Amino acid sequence: MQTKTTSIDSLVEQRSRWAIGLYQNFGTTEDTVSVNGTTEVFQGIAFAGRKYGYVVEAGSTTPRTNLQIQEMAMGLAEKNFIDRRALLEVLNFPNWKEIVERLGENQLDQALNILVQAGMPIEMAQQLKITLAQTQGGPGDATQQPPQNTQQGG
Repeated sequence: MQTKTTSIDSLVEQRSRWAIGLYQNFGTTEDTVSVNGTTEVFQGIAFAGRKYGYVVEAGSTTPRTNLQIQEMAMGLAEKNFIDRRALLEVLNFPNWKEIVERLGENQLDQALNILVQAGMPIEMAQQLKITLAQTQGGPGDATQQPPQNTQQGG
């Protein structure tokens, strides 16, 4: 199925390039196009023979498989466009929530060690760790609603 999807994407991309070329050489009707975020009026024959750096986006309407989304997430993570949590979530990695929590605890320990080295008393750092280690809505609570106000007016 992946091969067929790729072939269709390639076909759409090639036909789109041909359509743009034909419109540029023979298009007589005015149309609006987006140029660097602004809308401009464009008439194909007014720009015949000019070369443009346009992008044909194939696959934008093709549904993506889970494997395609996972591959895309890996690429985005390598380029630091998404964080570890997003990558683990997209990969549906077993126990990803616990992994994210563990990573946060390790970072908390590192931060507290730096504060102790800078002069914070160890007792204060331990108390701070106890306070910060309490449940505060980590990755497992991402979809939960905020608590409702239970106070009654009087």
